[in-house]
Amino acid sequence: MISYKYLGSGTQYELQLDLYFECLPSTVGHDLMSSIGVYDSAGISVDFFNIPADTSTIVTVTDSCNGICIRKVSYIDTVSFSFQATGGYVFRYERCCFSTTLTNLQNSGSIGFGLITNFFYTGSNTPNNSSPTSNSSSGFIVQNNQAFSLDFSATDPDGDQLTYTFTSTPQYLSQFSPKPLNPSFNPNGCISLSGGYSNSMPIASSSSNPAILYPTTGIYSGTPVLNGLFIMTVLITETRNGSTIGTSTRTIPLAVSPCLVSSIGKNEVISKNKVFPNPILNRFKIQSQSKLERVYIQDFKGKILKELNLNNNEFELTDLPSGIYLLRLESKAGTETKKIIKQ
Repeated sequence: MISYKYLGSGTQYELQLDLYFECLPSTVGHDLMSSIGVYDSAGISVDFFNIPADTSTIVTVTDSCNGICIRKVSYIDTVSFSFQATGGYVFRYERCCFSTTLTNLQNSGSIGFGLITNFFYTGSNTPNNSSPTSNSSSGFIVQNNQAFSLDFSATDPDGDQLTYTFTSTPQYLSQFSPKPLNPSFNPNGCISLSGGYSNSMPIASSSSNPAILYPTTGIYSGTPVLNGLFIMTVLITETRNGSTIGTSTRTIPLAVSPCLVSSIGKNEVISKNKVFPNPILNRFKIQSQSKLERVYIQDFKGKILKELNLNNNEFELTDLPSGIYLLRLESKAGTETKKIIKQ
């Protein structure tokens, strides 16, 4: 996912690219540098940036039996860029090729992908916009035949409304130039998933608990029924005052394993908040590394059921019936969503 954040003065932005890599001994590993091309809405090249991997953000997730390993790497740099073209800009990234072990894509080792972030500047919205940034701090491994709930959501620094849908993945085919210095404006078409999979159904899931991406929360939940490594792309749409001002694509590998996640790399603390006890009978507490600004409880469709009073050290759920809910925790460090069980 490509994101940019206005730094508050002049033309300075923080540009960030979040990527996922397989980290098995047989794979190449992550890139030390990555390139992002910038185009105006007519497809004319405006600029490109070569940004380094921030090694302090690298997070590795492995399972406990098959040696599945996914590494999330963020590329971050401060750049100077002036939003001036009417019609907006397109930020592009391209890379070839996917892992050879993808379950839902044939010949995946010869196919690459692109990431796209659009900003639709019309003159009526401020050019000093900041795009959504991912809330996920690691890759994703779930256990087969066990219900999961994953947070594919993002946070918008300007408070714009975000919605989430699965979409097709832009295709990049050049094995001879796997890391183009200036990614192209037009992708080589879109990737077609194979083996009966589709953009809206990228994994095999239970008919009694099918995998669903909830459009208002970005939560992806269900029960998988087949082991494998699956690729999927989420389209994040940014809306302000009823008008779409930006979109971002996020391509995500999801590993389904017969066993549980065994370890998470130590370069970053994955969960900044702890909730205990969970499951919850009537009362619970939150331990946070950052000062919480807002905490509320949602259902899986995104409806806010209850906002918690942060002046209390202990929170009550006596007014909610038994069930599974989403606890949304917001702070200056970011937003985290945790699944809680009310007994």
